[in-house]
Amino acid sequence: MLNYSKVFNLSKEKDANKVYQALDNGYGREYLENFMSEAGSASAQDLPKAKATITANYVCSYEGFKKSLLIVPLADIVNVYMSNSFYGNYSYDTKAIAIETRDNKTFYYSRRMKNQKVPDADRLFEMLQKACANNAANLTA
Repeated sequence: MLNYSKVFNLSKEKDANKVYQALDNGYGREYLENFMSEAGSASAQDLPKAKATITANYVCSYEGFKKSLLIVPLADIVNVYMSNSFYGNYSYDTKAIAIETRDNKTFYYSRRMKNQKVPDADRLFEMLQKACANNAANLTA
C-alpha cells in the first residue's frame, strides 16, 4: 500500500467514511482490518498500473475507489479468467480479469482497453491463477 496509503488512511473520520462507503458499494468490509495489517508488510505487492494490491491472503482492487472497493480472500477464489468488460455500451473494446469466489460471486479487476499492454495486470493475473491453483486441492465437488 506504499503508493496508496492516502486512499486507506483511516486516521481521519472523513477519509475513513470514504473508505467505508466504497466498501459498502463494493465487497469485503469484514476483511478490511486484516487486509490493512497485511498490506503494511514487506510481502505485500502493490501493482499500481493494475490498481490492485495483493497480500499473503487477500487481493484488493481500488480502481475507482470513490465508487467501490473490492477485498477478496485468496482462499475463496475458485476461478480466474480474462473477460470482456462493458462500460455502459456493448463494445468489445475493454477486458478485465474476472475472478469467481466460492459463494458464486464474480468480480472484475484491472479493466483496460483490449490492446493495451499493462504489465502489472498481467502479473496480477498470473498471481491470481497461482492462488486459484493452490485452492483447487481444497475444493469439494
